[in-house]
Amino acid sequence: MKSKKEKKSENKSKTAVDFKTKLAVFLTLAIIVIGGIVFGSVFLYHQIFTENPRFNLSKLIVESNGYWNNKNNELLRLTDLKLHKDNIWKLSLSSLRKKVLLLPGVENCDVIRVIPDTIQFIITERIPRAQLAEFRAVMVDSDTYAIPTAVAMKTNGKLPFIMGLDPKLEIKVNQKIPELEFAMFLIMKTIRDFSEFEIIAINVENPDYYTLYLRYNGGKRKMVIMPVNYQDVDIKFIALRTAMSQAEIKNVEYRVFDLSFKDRVVCK
Repeated sequence: MKSKKEKKSENKSKTAVDFKTKLAVFLTLAIIVIGGIVFGSVFLYHQIFTENPRFNLSKLIVESNGYWNNKNNELLRLTDLKLHKDNIWKLSLSSLRKKVLLLPGVENCDVIRVIPDTIQFIITERIPRAQLAEFRAVMVDSDTYAIPTAVAMKTNGKLPFIMGLDPKLEIKVNQKIPELEFAMFLIMKTIRDFSEFEIIAINVENPDYYTLYLRYNGGKRKMVIMPVNYQDVDIKFIALRTAMSQAEIKNVEYRVFDLSFKDRVVCK
C-alpha cells in the first residue's frame, strides 16, 4: 500500500503531465488558428488585389519638366509594362524606378500607384548647362552628367560651348565627365554669384589655364585667361569685375584680361 507521501508525489506528477498536455494542445491549436489567419489573409489579399482584374493596368501618367513629359508610349515600351495585363499590385515600384533612372537625361523619378488601374511617373530631368564643341550630340548638366542633345530639355537662351576636349574621349550617357568639372564650376559660379558675366565659351585644352570668352554686363566679347584653381575663383572674378568696370569708366577698350598673375589683372 502506497504511503501518503508517494500518493502526493504521484498526484503532482499527473498534474505536471496534464499541464504539459494542455499546453501542447493549446499551442497546436494556436498555431493552426494563426496559420489559418495568415493563409486566409494571403488568400484574401490575392483575391482582392493581385488576382483582381479591376486592378489591371489601363493607364500610364508621365509628368516631367522636359522631354519625357507625356511620353506614355515610350515609357510603356522602355519599362516593359503591359496594358490590361499587368496588375498594379504585382508591379515592383522600385524596379520601375530603376529602369526610368537609366533613361537619358533623367535625374530622379517617383513611381506611384493610382487606384484602381494607373501607374504614375513623376520625372525630374537634368538641366543642360553647356554644349560640347567636339561632341555636338551631347550636352552636360551642372554636375557634368552627359545628356543626349536629342532628349535634352529646352532652355532659355544659348548655352556656353566647352571646347578643347580630346575627340577620342569616351562619353557615356547619364555618367559624369570628370574632365569638365572645373569648366562647369566656372559656368555655375557666374550663374549663381557673378551674373554680370555671361560665359560664351571655355577652352579647356590647357590643363593649367582655361581660356574664357565672356561678356560683362552684356557688352562686347572678351577673352579671359583663368588659372585652374578652385580656391581663387571668387577672388579672380572680383578682380576681373573691378578691371572691366574701371576700363569702362576710363573708356578704354581691352580685349584680353589675364588673371594668371597672383596680385594683378593684366589687360591687353
